[in-house]
Amino acid sequence: MKYVGNTTTNKVTQNNITTIYPNPTNSSLNIEVTETLKIKIINMLGATVYTNKLNSGNNTIDVSILTKSIYLIQSYNDGSV
Repeated sequence: MKYVGNTTTNKVTQNNITTIYPNPTNSSLNIEVTETLKIKIINMLGATVYTNKLNSGNNTIDVSILTKSIYLIQSYNDGSV
């Protein structure tokens, strides 16, 4: 095996989500954000199951239609993830 170097990132962006609760949930998810941004909820197969724009402040998302599982939440704004 040959060592070829490290993998690094150029820039780490600040997360604008301040609070997500309750976790776990089976009905609604509250997400507090510091600025307007978009989110994706992604299942463990990598498929996007929900997208929405969130306004600054507290936002409530109905997740009762999602199958019980583990999901990832990705937030982004103006091309930044």
